[in-house]
Amino acid sequence: MALRSLASSDAVLSRRSRYGDRGAARRLAARHAERVAELSAVVTGGSDQTAALARSGFALALRGRRPFDDALVTAFGRLAATTADPDGARARLLVLLVEVEHRPLDEAAALLGLGADTADELLPGARSTTGLPPLSRHCRGWGLVARRGLT
Repeated sequence: MALRSLASSDAVLSRRSRYGDRGAARRLAARHAERVAELSAVVTGGSDQTAALARSGFALALRGRRPFDDALVTAFGRLAATTADPDGARARLLVLLVEVEHRPLDEAAALLGLGADTADELLPGARSTTGLPPLSRHCRGWGLVARRGLT
């Protein structure tokens, strides 16, 4: 039973896909269809080019050598750089990775091929365009824990 689950892991399916196994590629595509659609919609901003970008992103991810979800993110990060608004597309991906999926900013930046400084600059603008409140660098709970009036 353990060998069967190992044989259907993402790593094995993506490796088999790279060697031309179309069945493995179909299984991997079916397993990750929602994620591919999500990443494609984030990059395109929901435009009519989402389906074409999804196919390109999946094909590019199949060539990746990292865990498949990371390969997908990296592939869509590379495709985001080729769009009409590359900064906007990468910024929306950053919001997804950092704010929704709670990945560390440096990890998200590395997956998207961005420097940490660039990612730090893109994130606040992306938060505002997606309707999220701006980040605060101050601790909102400081007033609760500070020793007030104690001398």
